[in-house]
Amino acid sequence: EYLRLALDVGQQKKDVGANFRRPDWLTTDQDLVASAVIGDDTPVAYHSRYVRMSSGIERRFRPDVTLGAAISIEKANVVQEANLGSLTAAQRTQHYSLIGVPLYLKLDRSDDLLNPSRGYRGQANVIPYRSFSGPDLTFAFGRISASTYQRLTDSDRYVIAGFAAVSSIEG
Repeated sequence: EYLRLALDVGQQKKDVGANFRRPDWLTTDQDLVASAVIGDDTPVAYHSRYVRMSSGIERRFRPDVTLGAAISIEKANVVQEANLGSLTAAQRTQHYSLIGVPLYLKLDRSDDLLNPSRGYRGQANVIPYRSFSGPDLTFAFGRISASTYQRLTDSDRYVIAGFAAVSSIEG
């Protein structure tokens, strides 16, 4: 088991979070995972205060293939800060309560989990969301990412790596 606590502090983002993992939950190669984050985002366009919680299962089908599924809940208050026009304070403020089902598939064909020198990794994520209070929202978030590693000499001292990702929100 492990519990990881994190504190992120930046100019436009502050949050505190916790991640929990219980390996081999109910069966071998299946982990119980849970996370919680409380945060405050302040980019130029908006100000958002939020709480996110999720709990799910991660299953390793082979050493290089992992599938995960969870239930997530997010509650946020968002205030529009840019392009205000004639909006009142109440019109600029939105209160969101969302439930989501994060699903992901990971492929890891690299030679080392922490210090890869050859191989590749890929991940596909889909999260359908639905609001359960506040504005009526239904949408889905998708992301595909990949990285590749190739050492340049016989030793692992020099490695060239590349990363790419594409994401979209529909709905």
